[in-house]
Amino acid sequence: MLQKLPPQNFDTLQFLLLHLNRVTWFEVDNLMTASNLGAVISPSMIWVHPATPSCSSSSFLSDAHLMSKAVELLIKNAFEVFNIDRAEDWRVFFQNYPDIEEPPAVDPEIEAHIGESEGAFFRLFNFLIAQEHSFQTPVQLNW
Repeated sequence: MLQKLPPQNFDTLQFLLLHLNRVTWFEVDNLMTASNLGAVISPSMIWVHPATPSCSSSSFLSDAHLMSKAVELLIKNAFEVFNIDRAEDWRVFFQNYPDIEEPPAVDPEIEAHIGESEGAFFRLFNFLIAQEHSFQTPVQLNW
């Protein structure tokens, strides 16, 4: 699905998702977990065009949780989705911003659960691909 995006849209999506993933590095201080970010940003990223005949307002609202979860999983897996080395990005980020204190490492138990979400991520991603006729990006690209 990403390959269908025009280059400028792909670059924007990559920049946004990597940035939001970096925001979660500081979730202890800013309380912006991937789940919170997904809930806040998903209505701007995934929406149904009002003229879409196959989608009613009620079905859109009932799918809001799925859309929020999809964006959450994209944020959590941004480095994997875009094949970016997370450790190198971390190093470069804190090298470029030396005044920012590195947050503490993630608890190993929490880190273990991140891998568990990958299966859910791909199931949800496949669901969204199957539903792509119902969703449009804010710039109304037909995926």
